[in-house]
Amino acid sequence: MIPGSLARRYARALLGLASQQRLEDKVLTEIGSFAETFHDSKDLKQTLTTPMVPAEVRRRVLDEVLGRLAASDLTRKFLFYIEAKGRMVGIEDIHRSFKRMVDEKLGRVDAEVTTAGPLEPAEAARLKKHLEGITGKQVVLTQVVDRSIVGGAITRIGHVVYDGSIRSFLEEARRSLMSESA
Repeated sequence: MIPGSLARRYARALLGLASQQRLEDKVLTEIGSFAETFHDSKDLKQTLTTPMVPAEVRRRVLDEVLGRLAASDLTRKFLFYIEAKGRMVGIEDIHRSFKRMVDEKLGRVDAEVTTAGPLEPAEAARLKKHLEGITGKQVVLTQVVDRSIVGGAITRIGHVVYDGSIRSFLEEARRSLMSESA
């Protein structure tokens, strides 16, 4: 982990380079794939963050991983730079900062909708269009199924939550009835 301000500086520099080549989404996908691989592999994490591992071994392992991920030259150069600076431990923070910056630049926002059952494609499309009207941005919709909400939907956009679940409605009705009988 590296300080948030440092992660943002690296992400901002990467965004500048990616924007010049119009590769924001490609680099975002590649950095995300690498960050996920890094997170999931204890051995990889240990190899790339331990100063006791010789630099040539770290670079060889990094090169092999990036080859498997078919990373672009820009992503490769950036990750080799991060490794050389001893900042690989912060790649997940850099990825999160970079994603926020790319989404902001390209006018996108993540939205998560939780429903009791899977949405039909037409329903998901209508919801996405409605959320785009509310936010004025392109919505990247993620669907989550949680049978405990009984019905309705809970939508989260950033830190804002719209709770239209039946579970929430029933809980509110119960609280209302309890306060009236007290």
